[in-house]
Amino acid sequence: MLKKRIIGVITVLDGWAVQSIGYKKYLPIGRPNIIAENLDRWGVDEILIICIDRTINKAGPDKETLNSLSYKSLSTPICYGGGISTLRDAVSVINNGVERLLLDSIIEKNSIDEIFKISEKLGSQSLIASLPTKLNSGKIDFINYKNIYKNKDEKMILNLLKSSVFSEALIIDLENEGIPQSFNKELIEKINIPIPIIAFGGISDDYQVKDILKNKNVSAVAIGNFLNYKEHAVQKIRDNTKLNFLRKSKYRKILNRYKSS
Repeated sequence: MLKKRIIGVITVLDGWAVQSIGYKKYLPIGRPNIIAENLDRWGVDEILIICIDRTINKAGPDKETLNSLSYKSLSTPICYGGGISTLRDAVSVINNGVERLLLDSIIEKNSIDEIFKISEKLGSQSLIASLPTKLNSGKIDFINYKNIYKNKDEKMILNLLKSSVFSEALIIDLENEGIPQSFNKELIEKINIPIPIIAFGGISDDYQVKDILKNKNVSAVAIGNFLNYKEHAVQKIRDNTKLNFLRKSKYRKILNRYKSS
């Protein structure tokens, strides 16, 4: 059975890791490289860095944050999103030791050609589509971050996802992001896309994780704020959900080895 993943998310604003609540309120947590080092040590399957102010400030990728991560020699794969608007941006991020890219603002009509260039150069396995969503009268709206009242072009997005330029889609519950146990399962039940889904936004509870991962179209859950509350949160999720398609706890392996010696 194909393994599913637990992804640790670090939201970065002005160079600092922050706790985000609906992308409207922010509380500082610390330096992104320190948070990443903790997530690496605690055993997440992937670390997703989202620099939420880079595109709006036309600042390009956050090279300072990327450089600080490279000095940590992390064993966990890194995915990065923020300020990527060209093939040149994408290549520069990958050259900083990042395995995969999260693309969001570039998913607009006038950037489609650039997305194809990036996918052709780096491979679709390197690209994740970021799709902030809301449920509106039973229908899923794809939301534009720059103006949360403006929807992205649904037909364009669906055609893009069918064209094999992305390997996965990050489905963000925009209304419930940062609110405990609030991810709206209807978003992943009603959405019809041809690539695996990473669920993100308001995921905090062991059994909530288990319920979401049982969806055959979901390849991973992404958890931000809530992994920082307890040191062994990742391992407890693995133990308490008892899912055979999740990688086993690191400390559980250590205990078993100790018992057999």
